[in-house]
Order: sequence, then C-alpha cells, then structure tokens
Amino acid sequence: MTSARLSHVSLEPEIRRIGRHIFELAEAAGPSPLSVEYWQQKAMNWLTGNDELKLRLFRFVEVLPSLQSNAAIARHLSEYLGGADGDPYSPPDPLHLAVAFSRPDTMYASIVASAAKFGCGIGAKQFIAGDTPQQAIRTVKKLRAGGNTFTLDVLGETIIADRVARHHHQLYLDLIHHVSRDARSWPDIPMIDIAPWGPLPKVNISIKLSAIVVAFDPVNPEGSSEAILERLRPLLRAARDHGAFVNVDMEHYAVKDLTLDLFKRVLTEPEFRDWPDCGIVIQCYMPEGDPDMAELIRWTRRRGTPISVRLVKGAY
Repeated sequence: MTSARLSHVSLEPEIRRIGRHIFELAEAAGPSPLSVEYWQQKAMNWLTGNDELKLRLFRFVEVLPSLQSNAAIARHLSEYLGGADGDPYSPPDPLHLAVAFSRPDTMYASIVASAAKFGCGIGAKQFIAGDTPQQAIRTVKKLRAGGNTFTLDVLGETIIADRVARHHHQLYLDLIHHVSRDARSWPDIPMIDIAPWGPLPKVNISIKLSAIVVAFDPVNPEGSSEAILERLRPLLRAARDHGAFVNVDMEHYAVKDLTLDLFKRVLTEPEFRDWPDCGIVIQCYMPEGDPDMAELIRWTRRRGTPISVRLVKGAY
C-alpha cells in the first residue's frame, strides 16, 4: 500500500509538467486575435467563468430549441440569466443590462432574443457535426484528417412523447449504418486507429438512454428497464454488426444507478457477453465515483470481456 502511494507521489511532478506543456501547446495553437473564432472563444470563456452563470446558461441552452418565439426566448432569458427578487445570484453588468427589458414582447427584448439565438447557433457549430448523417460524415472526416478521433451523439434527452423517442432511435440506427458504411473506405491512421492490443473501431457512437424511451424513470426501474432494453438491443446489434463502438452516456444523477444497472444487464446477456466494443461514462467528481468504478471493475472481471470507461468530471 505504501509503495503504491509513493509511486503516485513520485509521478505527480511529471504529470504536472506534461499537463502544463499540453496547455502551452493548446494555447499556442489557438486562433489568432484577428479571427472570429478568437473572440467567440473569449466570449465563451467569459460566460462559463462563473459557475452559477454557467449552470444557468446550460439550462437556457437546453430549453432553447423548444422555444417557438422571440418573446418566449426573451422571457426565459430573463428568468434563467437575469436573476429575480430574493435570488442570491447577481448577473454580470453587461448581462444585467441585456435582459433589463420591461416585457418580453417589446422590440428591445426581441432584438436581445434574436442575438441570443444567433450566438447560441454560432457556439453550437463547435459541437454539432451536422443535421444529417451525411453532414456528420463530412465533419468527422475533417477531424480525422487533423489526427482527431470523435464520438457522435443524437441531440435530445428526457423525451416526453414516444413518437419522438422512436424518431431518435431511428436516427441512431441511421447514424450507425451510414457512418460505418462510409468508414470502410477511410485510411488507417495509426495514432487514433491502433491501440497496444489491436485495431480500434473507427466509428464511435454515444447513446443517451433518455433519448430513446419515454419511460426512463428511476422510481419505477423494472418498468423502465424492459422498455429501455428493448430499444437498446437493436442499437448494440447494429453497432456490433457494423464494427462500431457504442458508448452509453451518463446523464443526470437521479438515473445514474439505473444507467449502470442497464449497462451491466445488457452486456451480460449471451449475445453481447463477448463483445468488447462498448463502454460507459463514470462521473469522477461524484462522491460515488470511486465505488462505482470499483464495482464496474469487479463486474467486468466476472463478465470476462473488457469494456471501456470514459472518465468525466460530471456536468450539472
């Protein structure tokens, strides 16, 4: 035990040195102050530099696609980002001035709403690969040409209508099919396509369980489980048959345990037990991060086939 701790201590200076070097390289490779991207990055850093503001901004962006008018956007901007009487949160002065309209249906409020929608659209282009599988293919090819790998997701979670859930399920199937078919002609890039244990799948798909079913309810785990597994199995089969990798996303805290349970249940089934190209997210800033990881390791040993784990801090 002592030697393991000493080993970690001795590695710490080297870890910090490498980390600082990576940050220096990233900063040097950043956009020029003369480019639009530079000022977009500055604006994003300013907006996300305050934890409370960042949380409120994420919540606003999450509901933005469902808002059908500038008045609705302005009202939500004021509610989410402006602060209210008795609210300890105080927005930065520029933001406070921006949302200081008297009513959400005024001309000024409409201009602010349009600017917010435009800004979110510009920011989204950094993360959204496209509206169709064909657009996504073009985007990921550019990423690969730069020596970068990728994971593709379908936007949308916490579905309230089965019609929408079925649509998202089909989008995942289409994404797996079209991107995997195109990937057959992609040249190997050893830095991202080869691991010490062998070739890696070139196509990586991340799946939000809440996006493919309506009934993703931790209060009724048995009722939710069968509905989710019924939708998840065809996606795993498609990925396995096309040689793609599937990553099961971790979502809000209330469904953490249910997500882990479903992941283990489906990968213990005979048809998936020997399939290694599947993984899950562990949110390491959560108090349960360590025990969740330890249990996942024990389960993987019992299963007898390796999985992948993506460590993230954990969002909101």
